[in-house]
Amino acid sequence: MKKASITIYLSLMLVLIVSVISASIVSVKVQAGRSRVANSVDQAMFSLFAQYDRDLLSKYDVFFIDATCSILIQENGFETGQIAV
Repeated sequence: MKKASITIYLSLMLVLIVSVISASIVSVKVQAGRSRVANSVDQAMFSLFAQYDRDLLSKYDVFFIDATCSILIQENGFETGQIAV
């Protein structure tokens, strides 16, 4: 009877340990996804603010995004990998 109680105790402890480890792995995956999304949002914001017109900001305190850069890229075919020489 004594051996059976030790086996049951060890199997319950094993289930507990495995569940704690799997919960930790899921938590790490969720946090990694959150940090990846936060980094992507930061990169998008820096990319957006890189295209604003600095002269209008300094004179009139107005953010104006210069869309001619993206239009030139589309006209020259840089998006499709074709470079006009």
